Amino acid sequence: MNKSIFNILCIGAISLLLVACEDVIDLKVNNAQPLMIVEGWLSNKRSDQFVKLYLAKPINGAGSYTPVSGASVHLRSSAGLNALLTESSPGAYKLPATRVAEGVTYNLSIDSEYGSYEASTTVNRMSLTIDSLRFQYNEKSIAYSESGYYPYISGQEKLGKGDYMILKVYRNGKFLTRARDLNIIEDRFIDGNYLMNSELDIDSPFVENDRVKIEVWSLDEQAFDFWTDIRQQLLNGGVFATPLFNTRSNIKKTSPEAIAVNGFFGVSLVSSIERIIRPANAEVEVLGR
Repeated sequence: MNKSIFNILCIGAISLLLVACEDVIDLKVNNAQPLMIVEGWLSNKRSDQFVKLYLAKPINGAGSYTPVSGASVHLRSSAGLNALLTESSPGAYKLPATRVAEGVTYNLSIDSEYGSYEASTTVNRMSLTIDSLRFQYNEKSIAYSESGYYPYISGQEKLGKGDYMILKVYRNGKFLTRARDLNIIEDRFIDGNYLMNSELDIDSPFVENDRVKIEVWSLDEQAFDFWTDIRQQLLNGGVFATPLFNTRSNIKKTSPEAIAVNGFFGVSLVSSIERIIRPANAEVEVLGR
């Protein structure tokens, strides 16, 4: 299996939700009407996680986003969870520590001064287990725009179509958010196969002593569509740029007076593998999985 399996097809518009809901990419909208943004992602990672509510800025708008405070945010699950989220900072509502498990459905409900909203998502299985991460030094060429170390993974994908995932790449603790760093995968063409030395897409190569981590996040189909929309929007530009439009979202209005809404609430299982790129005459150090 080669690099081509990671070149994604569909994609489209907005920002958001990059590591455990800590990073925000500028959101693009196609008009200046009020727009509620909901972003949140619950996972099995051991870190604080939040649902964030804010109002989008108009295109070319100055200043920061306007947080939506004082909302009532509930999270319920098919496994019996029923929690009222606490607002820990303006517009940021802390998700409860909970055991995220395959097949559990989570329902988010929001009541705010701008209206009421809800989202529902189910935890998809972890279908890819990476057992090897290696790096190859490639010289600048037609195939590679820069000389440097490029990542290759090996691992087993489970049998049974309908699996989706995103592979997030970190360099020295920083999540890489350029479009060509986002490896968004559906198993249509790799179902049940062992991926041997499959090259990941990255925007620029690594150098010696870089600490590189690859995280696999399980996605449902709606989350796959959301991330592919983000990637296409990030790629959009130049003379052939297409008009901006909002990502596909799983946030729905539940009250007639509610303003327009976009964003996403997702739940994922996450696994990772991490290495340090050592000089050519030394072994690559394995940091964990």
